[in-house]
Amino acid sequence: MSGRRPKRRILLNAPVAWDRMDPRNLSQNQLADLLGCSSSHLSRVFNGTRCPSPALRQRMQEELGAGFEELFIVEEFND
Repeated sequence: MSGRRPKRRILLNAPVAWDRMDPRNLSQNQLADLLGCSSSHLSRVFNGTRCPSPALRQRMQEELGAGFEELFIVEEFND
């Protein structure tokens, strides 16, 4: 079907997140507490097996002081 938008996944750029966490001595578990999500969910976001929701992406940007383009990777693909 022509005119279909490609699907996309938004993944965390984990090295950038770690770079933002290190100066604050934040562990992944501490960040999960600050973001209001479970540490296991955040672990899956960090390793790329889960995509963060729009709300979680916004909280991560605010907490880590990074913009969307810096903190996330957008992958577009077709079926």
